[in-house]
Amino acid sequence: DRLSGALFGAILTIVRDRAEAEDVLQECFCAIWDHADQYHASRGKATSWMLTIARNKAYDHLARARRRGKIADRVREESPGPEPGAAAPSKDGFDAAASREESEAVSEALQTLPEEQRHAIQLAFLKGMTQLEVAESLDQPLGTIKARIRRGLYQLRGVLKPYLAGPAS
Repeated sequence: DRLSGALFGAILTIVRDRAEAEDVLQECFCAIWDHADQYHASRGKATSWMLTIARNKAYDHLARARRRGKIADRVREESPGPEPGAAAPSKDGFDAAASREESEAVSEALQTLPEEQRHAIQLAFLKGMTQLEVAESLDQPLGTIKARIRRGLYQLRGVLKPYLAGPAS
């Protein structure tokens, strides 16, 4: 609580977007919590260590955003657009079966999550709500919702990892 304002200010100076800075601050506190054992008082003040983590997270966020932008630009450049008036491609039986299998795997994986995480993820990803809308809908703090979604997605990744890896070659 004492340092959140200072860390947020440092992040906001770098990121320059309030909503993104809030997300980065959440990541920052998670990193501080996860790596608290790496802090050594003999190397400097705890506040300096935390500020370094905050700055690094902010710069990492900017780098990811730039990469996403470059990839999206490249895809747009390399992907031919649909012919004017062309119908959308229909799914053949194989694609439809693969989609059903994926949906079933995700549904089963969701059932492994605690109710709070599952509900927040369903509202965000299946209902298309923003994290702020989910927080308001569930009458929970935004940071709590962000943490639940983050932890839930991390857990889902672990459960779905064998499925996402695809067939062995």
